Amino acid sequence: RRNIGDLQSRNADLAYKAERTRLLLQAKQTCIDLVHYNALAKEYGIRLENAQRIADTYRIRLDKGDADILEYNKAKLNLTAIQTERAKVEAEQVALLAELKRMNGGKEIFFTQDEFTPPVLPADFEEWYSNAEAKNPVLQYVKGEVNIGKEQVKLSRALSLPKFTTGYMSETVVGEQFRGITLGVSIPLWENKNRQRHAQARVKASETALEDTRLQFYTRLQGLYHKASILQQNALELRRSITENRNDALLKKALDSGEISLLDYLMEIGYYYDAVIQALVVERDYEQALAELSAVEL
Repeated sequence: RRNIGDLQSRNADLAYKAERTRLLLQAKQTCIDLVHYNALAKEYGIRLENAQRIADTYRIRLDKGDADILEYNKAKLNLTAIQTERAKVEAEQVALLAELKRMNGGKEIFFTQDEFTPPVLPADFEEWYSNAEAKNPVLQYVKGEVNIGKEQVKLSRALSLPKFTTGYMSETVVGEQFRGITLGVSIPLWENKNRQRHAQARVKASETALEDTRLQFYTRLQGLYHKASILQQNALELRRSITENRNDALLKKALDSGEISLLDYLMEIGYYYDAVIQALVVERDYEQALAELSAVEL
């Protein structure tokens, strides 16, 4: 019974650790989303400044007769579209900060980070997984249930065995006194055998649950590892392509000098803008996959 009590106490601690890990992962994922939206806010801030400059320029040119109303309307529409996207991003920032505040017991959190610190993906999955499995509180909890069940089987088996008692007895009957050794046998009822069968069935169920949980854990982490590996490569390629092929400064110069129309400028700069957003999304997704992959380290 003492062993069972110790195992149950240990499993209670593991259940607490599992819940703690879940909450810490949730907080980390919220922070990752916030870094992403902070980066978006920074990017849209740059775009908004540029769009405002273009709109102001075309308003002045319209007043001077150097541009027509169609060009000016394009500049205004571009400005409005960027303002709308910026407002959406700011709304997400507010919502995520509110969620962090809730997780922090109602205390305000100032979170301005807008870049990810490049995390390291484990080089060898199988080697890393062995360590992760040993640290996973859910797996350890299910293993604990198996051990508890085995101890209960032992206890039930002990309770189902016949019990022998010995002693010394003295008795007086009608003036005569009898003394001698007594021997007693106690035969357990059928209830104890049923309890033993129930305990054995529980062990088998727990062992099945353990194997299923282990398989699910392995499969999920293996999938996350491959996903993170692909996302990491995509993020690196996108950033390299943006660095090598960015032409926003050249496009601005061409627009200001009249070499290209506003429509051509907006179309060309749109390719660059799309690539930057795609890179930010891929980097966020990579961080999220890696966070879930390494949750046991929290």
